Amino acid sequence: MNQKTLSRPTVKAPFAKQLIDIVGKEEAKHLKLSKTTLVKVESLAYLSVEELKELIHAIQNHLNDEMLGLFSKPIPLNSFPTIYKALHFMPNVEHAIRWLNEYYGLYSDAPPYVISETHQEVAIKLDERANANSASPIYSEVLLICLYKVVCRLCRVNFSLKEVGLSFPINGIESELAYLFGNQNVVTSDVAYLRFSKEILNLPVYPDGVPDNSSLYSYFLTWIEEHNIASQVRKMIANRVPLTFPTLEELAKEFDTSSQTLRRRLAEEGNNYQTIKDSIRKDRAISLLMNPAIPIKNIALELGFADPAAFNKSFKNWFMTTPSGYRSKYFKHG
Repeated sequence: MNQKTLSRPTVKAPFAKQLIDIVGKEEAKHLKLSKTTLVKVESLAYLSVEELKELIHAIQNHLNDEMLGLFSKPIPLNSFPTIYKALHFMPNVEHAIRWLNEYYGLYSDAPPYVISETHQEVAIKLDERANANSASPIYSEVLLICLYKVVCRLCRVNFSLKEVGLSFPINGIESELAYLFGNQNVVTSDVAYLRFSKEILNLPVYPDGVPDNSSLYSYFLTWIEEHNIASQVRKMIANRVPLTFPTLEELAKEFDTSSQTLRRRLAEEGNNYQTIKDSIRKDRAISLLMNPAIPIKNIALELGFADPAAFNKSFKNWFMTTPSGYRSKYFKHG
């Protein structure tokens, strides 16, 4: 077995420098940054997540723009809780995506996403005419990442993308982009896009409260923070077939550490092993429920529950409805 090591999240400074370029070098001189962060950006060193947050806050406050100067017009600061509340009134993912696209269009020269469908797939492309910064790599990354992560949160499922296209060279950063989007199929394309199964559009939206942080940066940073310990644990066990969960002690050995250290590192992130296991089960449960041919009792066994009643109880805690209720709601909008 190849042992893994626990690593803390960082981000390459060139990514941060792209943000600086959007602001402009002269304007960037007025950003309120600590000396440490400024030196790291200028020297192309790795930044910690906290340092990147500092940079994003500084840009947002300087421009008074939620979206960091990426759109033609600034989105007022602290707008995202209101946006998120509105999205929770949408019946399913399709309505949420279309509403968000129209909202972004108010601050752009045109709605930034172009949505096309085939019988089995959906492609969401970035319209290069929407904003002056559309050709910037940072624009493509932020708009695609934010859309994907927001939709995952709305439907409470980390669904899989089939392909990601980016309109800039990706040589040398393929592995980072694959981790970023949770998909190995990332390619260079004339137009940036996400491609996923059409059945995702029918997933119901479930309210789970407004994010504590009033800024969109929490979603913008999600991909970086996915390098956290919880994500490393999840990645190690999520693709096991059949789905089995090692004990915390067994998991710690795979990371070449003690169970006490692993438990502490998870707690530092506000996480625990049970929450991770529930998250993996949730995603697998929704994937299986979207196939009406699979009996619910079989899904319960697949997920490691002793019986359907135990699965029912856990599912109601996750989605405020039963597995059969969720399946009915999904196919109602299908």
